[in-house]
Amino acid sequence: MIPKLSTLSLACAAVLASSAAMALVQPADSPLADKELRHPGLDPEAIHVRIDELEPAVAAALRRDLSVLGLDPGSALLDARGAGWATLWLARPLVPGTGVDNRLTWLGLGLGSRPDVPAMEEAAWLRFRSFLDEYRQQLRIDPRQLEPRVSVHSQGQLIQIYGARHVDGIPVRGAGVAATVNHGNLVLLGTERWGKIDLSTLPSLSGDAAVERVVAHVAPFAPRGYRQEAVLEILPLAAASGFGAGYTHRLAWIVSPEFDGLVNRYEAAVDAHSGELL
Repeated sequence: MIPKLSTLSLACAAVLASSAAMALVQPADSPLADKELRHPGLDPEAIHVRIDELEPAVAAALRRDLSVLGLDPGSALLDARGAGWATLWLARPLVPGTGVDNRLTWLGLGLGSRPDVPAMEEAAWLRFRSFLDEYRQQLRIDPRQLEPRVSVHSQGQLIQIYGARHVDGIPVRGAGVAATVNHGNLVLLGTERWGKIDLSTLPSLSGDAAVERVVAHVAPFAPRGYRQEAVLEILPLAAASGFGAGYTHRLAWIVSPEFDGLVNRYEAAVDAHSGELL
């Protein structure tokens, strides 16, 4: 079963503190204010560019990719940081619907009569995954790294798809692929914080050691407990590099301490290799 995409998932209950600090919005008089840290590269913003803004050789290669997809350069925006497609405007039949040139049928997809919502979600994801796989070279997206969430609206006239990126089973914070299917046609596709990830996903530091690092950092204050056990995430960071090299990544333990007398929700990140508080 494909999990449904909820609009509530767009809201984050806590703000990530750099690789090991308390980076949350909190009152100025908070006793933990002096413990707050935040790596300047966290939460990197995309740098949107059009193909004609790029170096000629790079632009020519991207135009060839778009040509294979049946698109022109005006149908695309890129994220210069990761060289991923930030936005692609398409008109490609994906599931049966009344969209332009859409002649697909549910029977042709092996689903018989009009399917119920769960079957429609499953079909939309499988068809989208197949599209990503067919054009993997041009899109530079590995569908095996995506954990899907699909939401069907208006009896299937609108379908929203999101694939959260995972590498070796570890989530990449804020990274993924989003798509919109309107009247059966894939009309919009885009990536977020998508770039090459080159790091070891086997931590050198244990989760318990990461917790100890946080405890040492916040002393003399002591956590009364933790919302959850320390979990691994891959954190994208901004890098001052050229086209396609504007993201770097850290494997981090996310620690969620709670403190007596404070209602704020804290989150800390500890580099899982170096122990650095990001």
